[in-house]
Amino acid sequence: MNRIDDIKLESTEGLEIIPIEIRNQGTKSIVQYILDLCKSPNSNPLYRTKLMVVGYENVGKTTILDCLFPITDLGETKGTLMKTEYLIELQGKCLRKYKPKELNNDYKIYKEIILENKQWKIQEIKETGLELIPLNDKSQKKIEVYFKNQETRDKWIERLKRVILNSATHGIEVNTHIWNFSKFNQQIANGNENEEKDKDGQVEFSTWDFAGQNDYYNTHHYFLSNRSIFLVLYRMDQGIKGLESLDFWLKSLSSHLNQDHSDENGKPFYSIIIIGTFLDSIVDNQSDEDKNLRETKIMEIYDKNGLKSPPFYFEVSCSTLENIDELREIIFNISLSHSYMGENVPIGYLTIEKSIYELRKLKQNHPIIEIQELMTYIQSQYQSQSFEFDIEFVKRGLRLLHEWGICIYFDEPIELSNIVVLDPQYL
Repeated sequence: MNRIDDIKLESTEGLEIIPIEIRNQGTKSIVQYILDLCKSPNSNPLYRTKLMVVGYENVGKTTILDCLFPITDLGETKGTLMKTEYLIELQGKCLRKYKPKELNNDYKIYKEIILENKQWKIQEIKETGLELIPLNDKSQKKIEVYFKNQETRDKWIERLKRVILNSATHGIEVNTHIWNFSKFNQQIANGNENEEKDKDGQVEFSTWDFAGQNDYYNTHHYFLSNRSIFLVLYRMDQGIKGLESLDFWLKSLSSHLNQDHSDENGKPFYSIIIIGTFLDSIVDNQSDEDKNLRETKIMEIYDKNGLKSPPFYFEVSCSTLENIDELREIIFNISLSHSYMGENVPIGYLTIEKSIYELRKLKQNHPIIEIQELMTYIQSQYQSQSFEFDIEFVKRGLRLLHEWGICIYFDEPIELSNIVVLDPQYL
């Protein structure tokens, strides 16, 4: 197998499990990838995608992600003879407290509060607790929550500050979220409506929240790529001005995305969902006729920019959570229809990815390292792996992870081939 260059493939049948980026590189890369897979006999199909949110400032990008991906944790009361455990959830501005049922330990909503902007003060208490103190409403009691550890408490404080203070995103904020197949009770989107995905399966969403300030517009296109669902947001309460704001973002997508948007089987490489926000603010324009007029105008702007991938359209309210659940299901179903879902990836590549995430935390002030340092770390942490991480294997893994937006790595020019940027946000 040393003469990989001499091998010719007459058919692409059976190569669907190989990433499209590898297939596009030709026979040599395909065969080498198969060899890497052979080193990882336990490799599993991978279900993951990027969810990239763009739009002008104050259009609701961060808020819609907070609605789509609520945080949930166990809390408990303090200062009583008997501790009471309950479930607490934050979805957008909506804070819910659930009490367990006595018999089957299921949870039911006990209290629901809307955390309006700048109406609450957040305060740390003791080691693992926090207080939410109302600033103006004297009828509202303060909310006290204790978490299992300080790390969980700090995560909640960060999310609560974003909700209550309405703080803006700067640069790009990237997070990872998991949605389980069983949660949506959906069938796998592979053309066989009778075949259900294993209930323990999951889709991993890497969410990219792009800042809306003018200063960042010129850098967005470096991160736009396939393997993505793009949420393009506009404010419905701004009328025609809001609709016209879509032109800039659709033009950007048209310029930097591959217009060959699907594979030979018609499965898309990426999808675009246009979302109108602030639905609750247009009380007089919520009829079907009004919505159809907005959608017609949007399609005119979309077609003008030459995008070939057929878009989806949604209108939501992040304040009332109207249509948020429906949007979640649409995103989930769309993700499963993408061509790259279910690809097989060498375990070794995923070990490199895991090492990048671990090193990113260790070197968060300056997340740039030499490739040899990465290899040394992998060998010290994952000696139990059944094969060696030689330099060429690691470079092949890094090239694919670069395509996926996990890190930044260039094997050309030669001056850059020794450098790995662990965190794309750093640039």
